[in-house]
Amino acid sequence: MRFHLRQWHIYTVLWLWVLLYPVISRALDNTSDFRWSEVWDMWVNFIPFIVLFLLHNRFVIPRFPLPRRAASYLLVTLGLLSGFTLFQYARFREHDFRENVPPPVHSETPPHRESPTFSKHPPRTGEIRKPEPPEKGKAPAYVMDCVIALLMLGCNLTIVLLFRMQKEQEKMQQLEKAGLQHELKYLKAQLKPHFLMNMLNNIHSMIEVDPEKAQEMVINFSKLMRYALYEGGKQLVLLSQETAFVSNYVELMQQRCSSKKVTINLSLPECISDKVLVPPLLFIVFIENAFKHGISYRQPSFIRVALSVTEDKRISFCCENSVPPAKENSHPAEGGIGLENVRKRLDLLFGNDYTLDIRSDSSVYSVTLNIPIYDEKHSMSGSGR
Repeated sequence: MRFHLRQWHIYTVLWLWVLLYPVISRALDNTSDFRWSEVWDMWVNFIPFIVLFLLHNRFVIPRFPLPRRAASYLLVTLGLLSGFTLFQYARFREHDFRENVPPPVHSETPPHRESPTFSKHPPRTGEIRKPEPPEKGKAPAYVMDCVIALLMLGCNLTIVLLFRMQKEQEKMQQLEKAGLQHELKYLKAQLKPHFLMNMLNNIHSMIEVDPEKAQEMVINFSKLMRYALYEGGKQLVLLSQETAFVSNYVELMQQRCSSKKVTINLSLPECISDKVLVPPLLFIVFIENAFKHGISYRQPSFIRVALSVTEDKRISFCCENSVPPAKENSHPAEGGIGLENVRKRLDLLFGNDYTLDIRSDSSVYSVTLNIPIYDEKHSMSGSGR
């Protein structure tokens, strides 16, 4: 299970450390005896700080969120600090007053009667001495408490803002991920009709030439459509399934391109681990375009498709086809929705961790694609991200 750090985890640790500090310091102090009364007195002194923290954390910050209500937050926080300072000042004044009152003197002997003479300085029993002023260069205790309270509230606000920022980032990532998934589904939804349209055009052209072969193509086409419909909707599929789909597609297209002038070479890895996963229908667009724009029945033409898994756990895909004369190719390679969609899919799936190199000259049109693979835990292997 993944541990998620919460605000109350941090507050619990900090306040436990504050409450245990008097116990630990008294236990480690060898110069004085350990007294629980002294520890209790220090815990009592912590109560105003705890109350101030709870008011600030549970009332002020939620009611006056930053930065939208920054002015109201500052006013309320200053009011809390002022009330805290006045309370601490009153406490210390009362404490000093009690310490300076001498205890009553109880005597069994009768009071000494002096002669009724006037004294310049008559004795004053029960005299209350004024509190001694703090030493020079040393701030009063309530001022130090106010500084500590200010630091405590600043730390509380910093923790809240950091967690709020983290929560906003997680929300943005979730929205971005949901948007990417939606866009991927939209692109794959466009890819299936594009694939269906091209295959139906191929079968339609074969019906007039060889009806029996056209019937066989329809059967093989149904297998391809079953994969495109059921497996194409998944996020990842086995590489072995994808290569089987590519092999069936090339075999189906070979039935149409039976001319001896057309050379088709397909190179796929023989043994593929069941742990290797790839996005579905990623390579078929390039192969479709090769058969659509690279076949010539008047002069020799070729299509070469190669796919392999490299040692650094990446997939290398290469598709080359000949370029027939412009007059012969009635469907110029304008790119279309297929190549545009596959570029967007690659950007969404791999970011900058892929290479797509498309080159064309007067005789050869080539596509080279290099992508990372996914392992069985759906994490990228051979990825630099």
